[in-house]
Amino acid sequence: MIDVNVKFFGAFRRYGSGMVLKLEAGSSVKQLRQELFTKLQKNSHEFGSLLSESAFADEKSILCDEAIIRDSCTVAVIPPVCGG
Repeated sequence: MIDVNVKFFGAFRRYGSGMVLKLEAGSSVKQLRQELFTKLQKNSHEFGSLLSESAFADEKSILCDEAIIRDSCTVAVIPPVCGG
């Protein structure tokens, strides 16, 4: 198991500043997204489509769904924004 520090921004701030998730070693961003959905759905069902449209980023770049999550990394959830 690995620990992933997930930081929340934008509309996700209503759930706090973030959380730490435990994932299997070798997990992808897609698996992180699914685990985060499972954890947050206990609080609200309204964020589901927002989470599916949000980007995930580490300290250096935006991560695609196939990217492998490193142990003890920090990942930001960045919701889409309107306006430009």
